[in-house]
Amino acid sequence: IVYIQNSENTSPRINYAQFNADLGYHDTVLNYKVNKIEYSLCYTSLDSMKQPSGIYYARWQIHVNNSLGTNPKNISSWAYDCTNPVWSPDGRYIAFNRDKPGNNGLDRDIYIYDTFRDTLIPIAYSDSCDESIAIWTPDSQNLIYYARSYITATTETYIINLQDKVSRPLKYPVVYMSSDRYNFYYPVTNSQYNLGVYHSNMDGTLNEFIIDLKTFVKSGGISIYDYDPYKNKFLLSLDDPSTALPNCIATYDINQGRLDTVAVS
Repeated sequence: IVYIQNSENTSPRINYAQFNADLGYHDTVLNYKVNKIEYSLCYTSLDSMKQPSGIYYARWQIHVNNSLGTNPKNISSWAYDCTNPVWSPDGRYIAFNRDKPGNNGLDRDIYIYDTFRDTLIPIAYSDSCDESIAIWTPDSQNLIYYARSYITATTETYIINLQDKVSRPLKYPVVYMSSDRYNFYYPVTNSQYNLGVYHSNMDGTLNEFIIDLKTFVKSGGISIYDYDPYKNKFLLSLDDPSTALPNCIATYDINQGRLDTVAVS
């Protein structure tokens, strides 16, 4: 009888299986097709959660499910709202925000759910972790997040390593990570002189203004969705009601300094 089980490094996870097989003395490896991944979806949904007072309230909770939607599971199970789930690139972890009562209202912490071990890992505490979605490094070993302090009324960028739980501040905000885990990009929309995209790195030794968008955006916002390192192109969304393109998705060619509209709303 052959047993198949998950180990700590199994990726993707497989369902527990047991079957009969005729084995010879030298048969050490079996061909086994993984045809079902246990969890492939993650989303927020309202659940009735018991409060410390004993009363039940509807709270946003984090759920995982299979691709058929037949195996829902609440992975947060918390008395207050849990929001903004983000998969790690390797599919093992899910980072999310978890609210809790604080001295100045509701604080917001960051937790990580380990799908391999079915455990929750507390990651970041502060007066309030900002609602901005956390960003994973491509190796799934570090998490970048924003923490806002009620005391100083400022928002800082941090990166924390999952292995040693050591957190350190970053000099510049991170919006899009390069695959080398060292370079990143972020937009600036609060200055008419520097309206565009910056390129920086983990050490904070570089802060390069690479895209000037003040011709296209006057008072709205810029979002970075993707970057093509081979063609040196960004996929952006622009939101500016004062221009002829109030809401649009566009590509920006850094080499040619050209903005091409993909779709306009």
